Amino acid sequence: LHKEYRRQRQMCIRDRDIAHCEKLKELPSNTCKLKVSGAFSLNGCTSLEKFWELPGGIGKLDLSHTRIQVLPTSSMRCLLCLTKLKLSHSMNIASLLPRICELKSLEKLDLTRCSELEVVPSSIYELTNIKTLSFSYCRKLRKFPQPTGSVGFLSLEVLNLHGSGILEIPEGVICSTSLRVLDLGGTEIRRIPLSIKQVSQLSRLCLSWCKSLRSLPELPMVRRLHADGCESLNTVLSSRTAIT
Repeated sequence: LHKEYRRQRQMCIRDRDIAHCEKLKELPSNTCKLKVSGAFSLNGCTSLEKFWELPGGIGKLDLSHTRIQVLPTSSMRCLLCLTKLKLSHSMNIASLLPRICELKSLEKLDLTRCSELEVVPSSIYELTNIKTLSFSYCRKLRKFPQPTGSVGFLSLEVLNLHGSGILEIPEGVICSTSLRVLDLGGTEIRRIPLSIKQVSQLSRLCLSWCKSLRSLPELPMVRRLHADGCESLNTVLSSRTAIT
């Protein structure tokens, strides 16, 4: 692998796939001289624990099913073009670095089933181009950070927290008018922020099996509302027109 990197370090290639190299423990340094204009996949490299740099120019990065604990800050300068970052099933990730806000081009962040993830930094709101966020089945993630301003995400379209440990969502996090899908199914959420009324583009709201949810605030006109299994739900403030 080291010889292959040295041979291609001055080259620019479209995609790079090193998926399922189960014995790969780390990437060689100085790989930023290798340019990858498309996707770079390390999915299934179950022994991979660390890297210092990544090829420059990557558009999509897949680090699913690896053992990395955190994205090293030294790699951030190589990821300025990154639009999609997948870290699903990365069991050792406990937190996201505050410097994740440097990934200004990022549109999709997938942390599905990162079972040790507990902390999301407030700098995540500085990802101004983010459209899809998935924290589904992150059981240790109990809360979202409070936005520093009145509004959290500006461009967010899909927020998936299905099966996570979320207890509450601060006001301002989901008031983006661009939000289309909000999935809180199977969480321990107790209340829905009143600001949800402002989400005029919301088409799907999933609250299935939110057993601690007691009431629903006034909602925008959603196309699909799933609230089956909400055993404690006894108050719905939304108008019949909105639910229809």
